[in-house]
Amino acid sequence: MSTLRHIMQVLHRVIGVIAGILLTIWFISGLVLIYKPFPAATEKEQIAHSAMLDPSDLQPMDSVWQIATGLSGKVQAAWMVNEFGRNTWHIKSEDRDIKRISSGDISTESVTAEDCDFVARQWCDAPVVRIDTLQRRDQWTMYTRYLNNLPMLLYRFGDKSKTWVYLDSKTAQVVQQSTRAERIWSWFGSIPHKFYFRPLREHTQTWISVLSICAALAALDILLGFVLGVRLLVIRRRRTGRWGSPYHRKSYYWHHVLGLIFGIFLFTWAFSGAVALQKIPDWVVGGKNSMRISADKIYGRSFHLADYKLDYRDLFTHYNNIKRIDWLHVAETPFYKVTTADSTYFVNASAVEKPKPLNISKQQWTKVVKRIRGTDVPISVKLLEDYDRYYLSAFGALPLPVYRFEVEDGNGSLYYFNPTNGDYRYLNQKRKVKRWIFSELHFLQYKLLIKYPAVWTIVIWFLVLGCIVASLTGVWLSFVYLKRSVKKYRKKK
Repeated sequence: MSTLRHIMQVLHRVIGVIAGILLTIWFISGLVLIYKPFPAATEKEQIAHSAMLDPSDLQPMDSVWQIATGLSGKVQAAWMVNEFGRNTWHIKSEDRDIKRISSGDISTESVTAEDCDFVARQWCDAPVVRIDTLQRRDQWTMYTRYLNNLPMLLYRFGDKSKTWVYLDSKTAQVVQQSTRAERIWSWFGSIPHKFYFRPLREHTQTWISVLSICAALAALDILLGFVLGVRLLVIRRRRTGRWGSPYHRKSYYWHHVLGLIFGIFLFTWAFSGAVALQKIPDWVVGGKNSMRISADKIYGRSFHLADYKLDYRDLFTHYNNIKRIDWLHVAETPFYKVTTADSTYFVNASAVEKPKPLNISKQQWTKVVKRIRGTDVPISVKLLEDYDRYYLSAFGALPLPVYRFEVEDGNGSLYYFNPTNGDYRYLNQKRKVKRWIFSELHFLQYKLLIKYPAVWTIVIWFLVLGCIVASLTGVWLSFVYLKRSVKKYRKKK
C-alpha cells in the first residue's frame, strides 16, 4: 500500500507541473472566452453588411425556375440576395450544383476583382491598405470548411479597428472577418483555451489527440491529488478526532484545502474537455445509437415550386427593407424565410391570400415522426412552454414554445419541433450523454442556473477563480518538488 501511495504522490507532483500550468491557462482563457469569442462572420453580420433586394427587379419565379431546369438531381434549396448591386437567385440541387441567376439569365461569368472589391467595401468603408491572396489557411481561417474557399482574398482596411475581411475569390462571398481587438482577445481566450495554434489546428485529428491527451493528463493528476488529499483528511480525523488539513506551511495547506473544495469541479472540467471531441462508443450507452437523422423525412417530399401558392413578390408589399428570401419546406409545408434589415419572418407559402406566419400543427409534426419511426412505435407529445433538461440554451437563445416528442424505442429518442420556424432537434441516448458531459459539466448549462444569468455568472466566477488558485499552488509545489529532487540527484553524483 505504501508503494502505491508513493507512486501516486510522485505522479501527482511530476504531472502537476504541466497539468497545473495547463489548468491555469485553461481557466483564465475560459473566462475570457465567455465574453470574447473567436472572430467569425456571423449570419447576423452577413445580413447587416448586405444590400437590400431591389423591388423593381422581381421576375416571376416560374421563369427563373425554367432557366434552372438544367440542374442535375432534385432541387433542395433556393434563395435570393442582392449581389454586386443586382438581385440574384441561387438554386441548389442534391448534387450541390448551384446556379446563380441574375436578370433572367444564368450567370456564367467568373467573379471579377471589381466584384470582390464591391463586396469587401460593404463590410468596411475605410481605405484598403493591402489585399493578400491566401493559398492556404491562416490563423483566423483554420477550420476545415475554409479549404473549399481557397484561394481567399484578405482585405486589410485602414480603419481604427484594423478590420480584416476574407473573401472566397471564386464567389466573392465573405467567409471571415475580424478586428484588431477581436484578434488580440483571441490570443488570451480562444487560442490558448482550444489550442487554436495554426500549425496544430489545421491538422484536425492531431489537434484533437493533443487536446484530449493534455486534458486527460490533467484529469488524472487532479484525481490522484483528490484521492491523496481525502486520505490525509481521514488520517487526521482518526488521529486527532478533528477534520482539517495536517499541513502548517501555507502553500501546502492552501493547496490541500482548495484541492478538496474545488477538486470535483477541476476534475469534471478537465474530464469533459478530454472527451468533448471524442466519439462516444455504442457500448457506453448500449445498443446502436446513430447520431444522424434523415433530413429528407423531416422535410417531406422534394422541393416543388408549384407548392408555393403565395407569390414571393407579394412579400415586398408587407415587409420593408428585405435583404434575403429563402424558399424552404418542412413537414411537407412550403414557407418563405424573409430576412429584413431588422428582423426575420417565417411566412406560410401555401396561403394564397396575404402572408401568414408559419405555424406547423401538432398533427403535421406527428406525421413527420411516424414517417421517421414507423406507425407502431409508441410516442407521446407535449407542448413545451418552458425549457427542459435537453431543450436548453444559455440565456434564452432557443425559442419557445416547441413540441417535444418522446419515442419509446429503447434509445431514449427525443424530437423537438418549432412550429413557427420549422427548426428541429433530435437527441438519442448518445447525444444525451454528450450533453451531460459537455453542456452540463463543462458549461454548467443546468436549468436552474441558466434561468438566472446573474447566478450563473457568480457561480462560474467563484468556481473558476478557486480552481485557478488551486492550480497555481499546485504548480508552485510541483516546481519545488522537482527542484529539490534535482538537487538530491546532483549531490548523489
